[in-house]
Amino acid sequence: MDELTRRQMLCGTGVTALAMASSAKTSPTSAARPGVLNAHSGSWDSKRRAALVFGGADERRVLGDLWQFRDNRWNRLSGSGPSPRTCPAVVYDSARDRLVVFGGNRVLFGDGSPADTLLGDHWEWDGRRWHQYAGLRPPERTEAVCAFDATRGRTILFGGWRWQDGKRLRLGDLWEFDGRRWHRSAALGPEPRSGAAMTYDSKRRQILLAGGNGPRSDLWSLKGDQWRRLTDLPQARFNPALAFDQLRDQVVLFGGWTGKERIAATSLFDGTAWHRAEGLEPSARNHSLLVPIDDGSRLLLLGGHTGLDPLLILGDAWEWSGAWHQRYSTLPVPRLENGH
Repeated sequence: MDELTRRQMLCGTGVTALAMASSAKTSPTSAARPGVLNAHSGSWDSKRRAALVFGGADERRVLGDLWQFRDNRWNRLSGSGPSPRTCPAVVYDSARDRLVVFGGNRVLFGDGSPADTLLGDHWEWDGRRWHQYAGLRPPERTEAVCAFDATRGRTILFGGWRWQDGKRLRLGDLWEFDGRRWHRSAALGPEPRSGAAMTYDSKRRQILLAGGNGPRSDLWSLKGDQWRRLTDLPQARFNPALAFDQLRDQVVLFGGWTGKERIAATSLFDGTAWHRAEGLEPSARNHSLLVPIDDGSRLLLLGGHTGLDPLLILGDAWEWSGAWHQRYSTLPVPRLENGH
């Protein structure tokens, strides 16, 4: 298996039925904080003014924990519900007060074979317990991206990859979930891809899609079912971190993999053009998470990996509030070659 493939592996209508997960642990458990973590996903819970972080992998295993960061404190909310997975699509549905989790991969790298490792299940966290959606839904996939369209009150899911005839098939399908049913949109837009980044720009009421495997350098806007190619990123990249800074009305793009190296550049999009941020920056990485915290005026960057040999998993946290500062530092840990 070549190095490019190895790195990239890191990650209708139906009757609505949300079945409660009987094994879910509903009591929040105080804990220090997550350890080293990469290929995780998360979203901002605007009702509780908290960041929610789910899944991913540390240096030795794939995880299924749900963490909450609120009032400068971490709490582990649940260790059972959706099975452990990397690169799931995760978004908070503010209209229904639900965290939506779809798909992902049972392994981080695995052994590189096209085994049945991909997931197509749909779970929701209601603030106390997990529920599983049993209706018709999109096909299984990993490294898809999603966002919540607050204008229309819908969860949007795009792309990713799945196995087909023993080969990795990049996907370019667009799906919407209205809280009851999934349906596939006929909208034509970006080329099929995985490892992109997506966020909702509440200022301009549009969803933005950036980058992806290749790596790619395009930036797209989605309003309703209309895609529009806006511009290019400052640099083509795979698996960058992307989030909307509500206080400053700008999109923050950090890191990613260029196909040759991980980068540590921070770029800001004002709706028209990109601008380079100045000052101290986190170290180079990809497969990290950038998510709003508190009232949405600050962003939290968590974890990722360096892509070095050995591959180092990161556990540090940085805060963006118009400039970067480090919240806490954790020594990176080499990934164990144990088949996970």
